Amino acid sequence: MTKQRIIVIGLTGIFVFGLLIGGQFIYKKNWVEGDYIRQSQSIAGVEAAQLVTVNGAKALQVSLHDISDLRGVCLQLENLTGDLPIQLLDHRNDYLNQTLQDMQFALQEGIAQGNFTEMAAAIYQMGADANVAVGLTMDQQSLYLTLERDEAQLLEVISRNEAGKYLLSQGGVRP
Repeated sequence: MTKQRIIVIGLTGIFVFGLLIGGQFIYKKNWVEGDYIRQSQSIAGVEAAQLVTVNGAKALQVSLHDISDLRGVCLQLENLTGDLPIQLLDHRNDYLNQTLQDMQFALQEGIAQGNFTEMAAAIYQMGADANVAVGLTMDQQSLYLTLERDEAQLLEVISRNEAGKYLLSQGGVRP
């Protein structure tokens, strides 16, 4: 009689535990993750959003197009996601990728030495020389760089600290 009670109580406990875990999964999938996606898509310039796993951790992957205020969009995304990392997808081409690579020395030197005025002047000059429209803003945490040429747009958020919230941007892929 007591063995049967122990078995029934044990099975009931396992069943309840399974229900709780299943309920938590459904809650996260339908409400929490769904809210990230719905709310991020209401931000101007956001084409699509999805939650992805990058290096074993969840991240919000956001496809952006025609962004005139990258910093503003990023601040809205940060307020929405909290500590969740963000990965930006843009509409870059090889020419803009090469232009960004050419700008890396000036960008990294400006961050390392704190010569932001000189860095900005160099970046704008490099953009003009490459016939690329440049947008560059910054705050305490990051530099926000936008490069545009024809229909292509490259968006890059460069952390001023070692641990940034943004994963490396990618181009040409839409979620």
